[in-house]
Amino acid sequence: MIRKLNKSTVLLLLLVLARGAVAEEKATYILASVRVGGCSGTMVRVDGEKAYGVSCEHCASKGDVVTVEFHDKSTVVGKWVAKDAVTDLSWFSVPAKSIKGIAKIPVKMPTGEFYGYGNHGLTELDTGTATSVRSTNAGVFERNHFKVDEGKFRNGSSGGGVFCGDYLVGVSSHGDKKNMYCCQLQQLRKFVNEMGGGDHSSSPENWGDKDRTREIIALKKLVAELQAKIDTLSKTPGPAGTIGERGPAGDAGGVGPAGPEGTPGKNGVITVEIYRDGELDKTFTGIRTGSSVRVKISKKKE
Repeated sequence: MIRKLNKSTVLLLLLVLARGAVAEEKATYILASVRVGGCSGTMVRVDGEKAYGVSCEHCASKGDVVTVEFHDKSTVVGKWVAKDAVTDLSWFSVPAKSIKGIAKIPVKMPTGEFYGYGNHGLTELDTGTATSVRSTNAGVFERNHFKVDEGKFRNGSSGGGVFCGDYLVGVSSHGDKKNMYCCQLQQLRKFVNEMGGGDHSSSPENWGDKDRTREIIALKKLVAELQAKIDTLSKTPGPAGTIGERGPAGDAGGVGPAGPEGTPGKNGVITVEIYRDGELDKTFTGIRTGSSVRVKISKKKE
């Protein structure tokens, strides 16, 4: 049975539908938010035939394909492109024609109400404060800490956007029923600018890390080239060096042991002196050794 509506009722319905359409059009956080595998994410950039979004580093496996689901339950195959362990941010791509909306990232933090949005819906947040968080794989790094007023952070909420008005100001990293932590706005801007809208699937695993920017990657490449040259040179023997100057004389050695006893000499010549009463009386020279000499001593004449 079809009931006939009067003009006033029709106008009221049209007004409600129009308001709903406007509200849906303004709900940037809904249009730009997606499910990325088991985590949440937000689309932020279109570059040619590809669109790019941000999520969490701990959700991503660089180079792998991932199913991306939009708010209307439509899905598309995407790809994890890059990730940054220091800020816990990741970069993924999908065909540009498949996206429903794009979230803008402001230059400065806007004023207004903060809220998070992910796979488990809307989360109302209190004003964020900067804090230091210790991670087992990235050391100490800066995060924005929000108190959760409504809703709660659960498994699957990681990677969801933190919004202020229609602006994306952070990406939720971890939390619980009453607390939520996300990257800071400037960390998010830096990461997205480094990605540049391009596909970095061929870049190193930690491309974009705070300590691994493009410049450092280029330096590492240069160092590797220089090391290869050094390795080549080390295998080729160089020319012999010049002989050094003679060093100073060493200290004199100790006294050596006595030599063996000598053998008796042969055909030697001796001189024989004869004394009488203490006075030299006679001298014989030229007497050969081994010969016999007979000496007769008589009383000295007066």
